[in-house]
Amino acid sequence: MERSIAIRSMQRLRGVALITAILIAAIAAAAAVAISVEQNIAILRTANIVAADRAAELLANVEFLALNVLRLDANHSQFDDLSEDWSMAPLQAGSGFGVASGSIEDLQGRFNLTNLSPSYRGARPLIGDPRNDELRAANSANATTTRQRLAEIRFRLLLNALDIDAAIIQAILDWADADSETRTPNGAEDDYYLGLEQPYRTANRPLASVRELLLIRGVNREIFARLEPFVVALSEPTPININTAPEAVLMSLAPGIDGALASMLIRVRETQPFTSAHSFTSHPLLFGRMLSATDITINSNWFALKVVTRTESLRFRSSTILYRNRGRARVRGRRHGYLDG
Repeated sequence: MERSIAIRSMQRLRGVALITAILIAAIAAAAAVAISVEQNIAILRTANIVAADRAAELLANVEFLALNVLRLDANHSQFDDLSEDWSMAPLQAGSGFGVASGSIEDLQGRFNLTNLSPSYRGARPLIGDPRNDELRAANSANATTTRQRLAEIRFRLLLNALDIDAAIIQAILDWADADSETRTPNGAEDDYYLGLEQPYRTANRPLASVRELLLIRGVNREIFARLEPFVVALSEPTPININTAPEAVLMSLAPGIDGALASMLIRVRETQPFTSAHSFTSHPLLFGRMLSATDITINSNWFALKVVTRTESLRFRSSTILYRNRGRARVRGRRHGYLDG
């Protein structure tokens, strides 16, 4: 009987030993898998870092080309229009590990939301036929008119051109001004935003980016999608370049410039770019229009370089803000993102 008990004890010990061995083997296998996964993640992370470094190098090369094109243009051209090299020339840099392709866009062809800032003041007389009753009325009140007010009028006209309800203007102005007084009936200050399901405060400063519009009362994604191609938020107020502005922005310059007239003005400048603000405001097509020479220009300082960079494993999309003044050009900001596929 003692022998039987001893045999059963030995069997139990062997069973425990087998289970223990299996557990140890399982733990070892799990540890090996974990180590392998960590190694693979580390390899992928390293590969992504290398790819990002290579993409940054390619982007820097395209930025160098863009800055050089803008410098040369400043030295050889009296105005900026869409037939010049900076707008037409493809910019490309390549190597054994990838290629980057870019193009330059004139940001002063867009409406600058910073112009709506209350701190932007001063105005000049409206230009047009002095026999026009509307013009005389506008000039009589022009002593107290500010550039901000002109910017509001033009922004309203832009919204009308894009078939967007102009009610959002009050909320945008409330977002950008420094006070906490709500414009009625469509404005919004902290009392509105703090009552949202995910509350936040009003910026009380000019917009830092166009995407900030999505935070403002009344601006949904549909409105943003329609508005985004025609606006910019720069660090300083800027005039609109009449040689590069698209149809909708030209329609915003004065009442009475509809799509058909704006399209004709674009055809005119394609044949011969406007050489001065006066050559634009005095053009026969604009006779009798209440058109202000304030904040329009034929020269640009602010540009965007849009680049797509492709490496062996990744694709990057980037936007670089370029600033040019007195023949000098430099980078003022960058934004990056990944492309699918």
